[in-house]
Amino acid sequence: MIKVSFMDATLKNVKFINCDLTWASFRNASLQNVDFTSADLSNADFTNAKIKNVDYTRVIYNDKTKWPEGSQRST
Repeated sequence: MIKVSFMDATLKNVKFINCDLTWASFRNASLQNVDFTSADLSNADFTNAKIKNVDYTRVIYNDKTKWPEGSQRST
């Protein structure tokens, strides 16, 4: 079940503060300067996403959230 899809998207200087992104797909997306502060990323899929300067402060996630390789997230 994908709730919203950003597959293959290029996201630059975007804020998802306090957003419900459960089941969101960011597969193969390019994320630069993206702010996910306090967003719900439960079951989100970041497989093969390219990440640069992304803020994961206080995000909600679970063991089904698929993070990209080498991702640094602060919770």
